[in-house]
Amino acid sequence: MTTLNKTISLGQKKFIEDIFKCFGMKDCKLVSIAFDVSSRLCKIDKPMTIDEANKMEGVPYKEAIGCVMYVMIATRLDIIVVIGVVSKFAKS
Repeated sequence: MTTLNKTISLGQKKFIEDIFKCFGMKDCKLVSIAFDVSSRLCKIDKPMTIDEANKMEGVPYKEAIGCVMYVMIATRLDIIVVIGVVSKFAKS
């Protein structure tokens, strides 16, 4: 008598690839770690020019973070720290 190991596997490879395509990152470079702990992110201290503000207005940061949060919650808990750090900079 053999015992079968009953498991369920979840994968979101296609969804992650679609996120990359949607946000213009399909040719991004893969890295072995999700976040360099020595990196420091900060808000811009100087006021933006009108051109810079207009350019940033069209970038869907909150939507990208939301998509990646869905991936994080469902299958990729290893990226929780980087998503937490990056989401601090999303304007509400």
